[in-house]
Amino acid sequence: MKIALIGTGFVADYYMTTLANHPGLQLAGVYDRSPDRLRAFCAFHGARPYESLEAVLAEPQVDIIVNLTTPESHYEITRQALAAGKHVYCEKPLAMQLEQASELVALADAAGLTLATAP
Repeated sequence: MKIALIGTGFVADYYMTTLANHPGLQLAGVYDRSPDRLRAFCAFHGARPYESLEAVLAEPQVDIIVNLTTPESHYEITRQALAAGKHVYCEKPLAMQLEQASELVALADAAGLTLATAP
């Protein structure tokens, strides 16, 4: 399965170092709202950059979105990814409010998608 990382802050480096432990996953590319951070991350890891979140979500090869953004962004990005038909693995917390987290679970269930969060 192909994954895309959204968010290239420090936690994304940890995900990159452990990606080799999961041979069933392939990195399709990454996106970050900071062009400088995205450019530096891609140069260091040899990853493909996406020009926008919309471009990642429209990519038919991407099966799973790995949401590594700031906690305040988790709900909205995860909601958009589920609406685009993508499975989502989100860093903790899933959302900042219980009602939002419950909504995401319901969206994933209704669409037959997998939604998981760390740890």
